[in-house]
Parts: sequence; structure tokens; C-alpha cells
Amino acid sequence: MKYSPENYEDYLSVVVNTRLVYNTMSELEQALDNYSIHNNGIKRSFATPQKLRSAYRDLVGEVEAMTNGKIDLTLLLEDYHKAWQFYKAHLMRKNNREQLVRELLAYCYPPYRSEDLLPRKAEIFHQVVSDKVSVPLLLLIILKVLPGYDSRMGDAHHLPEQFTDVIDLLESFVERKSGFSVLPAVKLARAESRKSRLMLYLHVSNILRTYAYFADCFNCYDMAADIKLSVVKLDLEGYWNECGGDLTFTEFWQIDKASNEGSYFMTHWSKDAENRLTGVRYTLFVAQNDTYRPPHLLHAAPAVYGAPHP
Repeated sequence: MKYSPENYEDYLSVVVNTRLVYNTMSELEQALDNYSIHNNGIKRSFATPQKLRSAYRDLVGEVEAMTNGKIDLTLLLEDYHKAWQFYKAHLMRKNNREQLVRELLAYCYPPYRSEDLLPRKAEIFHQVVSDKVSVPLLLLIILKVLPGYDSRMGDAHHLPEQFTDVIDLLESFVERKSGFSVLPAVKLARAESRKSRLMLYLHVSNILRTYAYFADCFNCYDMAADIKLSVVKLDLEGYWNECGGDLTFTEFWQIDKASNEGSYFMTHWSKDAENRLTGVRYTLFVAQNDTYRPPHLLHAAPAVYGAPHP
């Protein structure tokens, strides 16, 4: 995409007005080191094309850092605009928003239920998939956690409570549909310290992507095949610490290769209050795969988790 000053101004205005990245205007002004935005708006606060470009690129970098490289801000804004336009055209007048979200999820994710839907609603949901509308963004818009793309609602004071409500809804969906007891992605979301609309979108996308992998047996076969083809062999065996091999710290890692390629046992050793050496053992799987992207989900690489063993 070829950028122009208008692109930068528009994108910055959306991020500011929707509180997409920061919950309050003061947080955003501090991040951009410009404390006149709340009075003057974007165009006056960044009066030249160079300043607009610099400010937007700063935000792109911040989003990349916050999400460990999983979200491209420009792609997110494009998907946000598309989801908002779809919502206005097809779903704005629908009642019982939570039920609508549950029906949307059941249609777009395993077990792909549509038999209980009215024909018009099934048609709309089919269009969501065929038009590649972002389901995570759409459900956040339906629940009014994410405001309209052209919103000017102000600071997101109730975001922490809304964050919890959304994760509760997703947890009940994935457990009821699959029998999985609290996916690791749900636990990761609940542990999130930075509760913002951006991070909520990231976790919603991650939960749904993880659920889709495991809930569909065909996806399980595909995932297993992908892992076999994408294993990364690393020379990790031995003892590791954070002081370059010096005997400065009492905490260190012991890494042993498992029988399967790309698999390792990692034990974190440390001394407790009584000077006893105790360890927590993890399993690490190392794989690289950038080929699978569900069309309506997050622009990000699959997450990798270490599973702790007591």
C-alpha cells in the first residue's frame, strides 16, 4: 500500500478516537510525546507530513513491541474498517448481542452449527466467512467492547471489566463445544497485565485460533503434519544461566533433549528460602510454520507454549 499524509492522519485519528492501543488520551499523548492532541487533534498536533509519518511509525513499532511482533497495526486497521462496515450493513439492528456472538462462533468454528439459525442469519454468517471478515473484531464490535471505526467515545474506563467478560464468554464457548478444560490461551489472557482493546483483540484471536486447531479432528491431523515438517533442530542441551556462564546467580536452566526431534525437557533450578535446590520442569517444542493462516483470524504466527510439569 502506498502511504500519503492523508493515510497517516486517518490512521492516527482512528487509533486516537477509538482508544485502540491506549485506554486514555493521556496515555497516548505520553507515548507520542505530544500533549496537545486532546485540544488540537491530529492534524494540528503533527503539522507536517514528516511529523505525521513519524508519529504513525512510532505507533506501529509500539504495537509490534506490545504484541511480540504478532500484530501489524496497518493490517489491523484495515480489518477493523472492514468489520465495522459489515456490522453496520448487516448486524447493527440485531438484539441479544451475547447470543448473536455465540451463534456466530458456533457457525464459524467447530462444530460449524447452522441448523438452528434463521435463513437470513445463516446467510449473513456465511458472508462473514466468504468475505473474510475478522470474526474476533466483529464479535468485539457486536459486544460494544470495540467502538465503531469512526467513533469518538472517549477514554475506555470500563475496559478491564469488559476484558474479563469477553474472556468468560469465550471460555464457556470453547469448554462447552469441545470439552477442553481451560485452554492455555484462556489462562494466558486472564494473566494479561495490560488490558487494552489491542491486547483483548490479540487474546480473542489467539483463543479462537487455538480452539480451531484442537476442536476439529482434521485440523489436528493437519497440525501434526505441520509440526513434523516444521521442526527446528537446535543445539540447546546443557546448563544455561543469565550471566554468560559465570557463577553469579543461583538460578539456572538444565536442558535435555527428548526422544522426538525439536522436543526438549527444561528444568528451572533455584534455591528456596531454606537454601534447598528445587526445580520446575517444562516441555519445549520448537517449530516454525508461517504457512497456515485462517482467513478470518489474526495476522500472526502460531503461538508456542511451554507446558509446566509439577
